[in-house]
Amino acid sequence: MKKIAISFIAILVIALVVLAFTQDRLPKKEREFAEVVQIEADYLNTSVELALPASGNHYKLGYPILLNLINRTFNPLTFPANFGVTLYIYDEANNYWLEVDNLTVYSHVGDRQLLPVGKESTGEVTFTVYPDSQGLTQAAEVRVLVRGEQPQEGADSLPVGAYIDINLIP
Repeated sequence: MKKIAISFIAILVIALVVLAFTQDRLPKKEREFAEVVQIEADYLNTSVELALPASGNHYKLGYPILLNLINRTFNPLTFPANFGVTLYIYDEANNYWLEVDNLTVYSHVGDRQLLPVGKESTGEVTFTVYPDSQGLTQAAEVRVLVRGEQPQEGADSLPVGAYIDINLIP
C-alpha cells in the first residue's frame, strides 16, 4: 500500500512540474508574433485593450476599420501620434507574420495621452486603421497592434500594447 501511495505522489509531483513549465507556453504563432513585434506577451492586452465599436465597420477589404483603444490602468498612458499602429497578416503557408501598410494618415502631431477612466475622461479613444489590401483577393485575418508606454516616476516607462484580430472579407 505504501509503495502505491509513494508511486502516486511521485507521478503527481512530476505532472505538476511538467504543468508548471508548460502552462505559460504560448502557441508557436503567438510566440513568433511576440518576437516580431519585440514586446513580451506579459505587456500585451493587459494595461490597454483594443475593441471594435458596435457599429461603423464594414469588415471588408478596402475599407477603414474603427477601433476603440481603452486604458485599463489607473494611470495615464502615452502613445505616438499614430498610436504606434502596425498591421499584420499571418501567412499560414509559410508560417510567418507579414506586415501590411496602414494607409491612415493621422493629423495629430506629437504624443497622445490616454487618461484612465475618471471624472474628466472616458478612458478610451476611437481611431481608424486602413489596411493596404491591394494584394489580397480572398478573406484575411488582420492583426492590429498598438504600442505605447506607461510613464513611471523616477524609472523607465513600462511598455504597453494591445492587439486585436479582425476578419475581413472581399
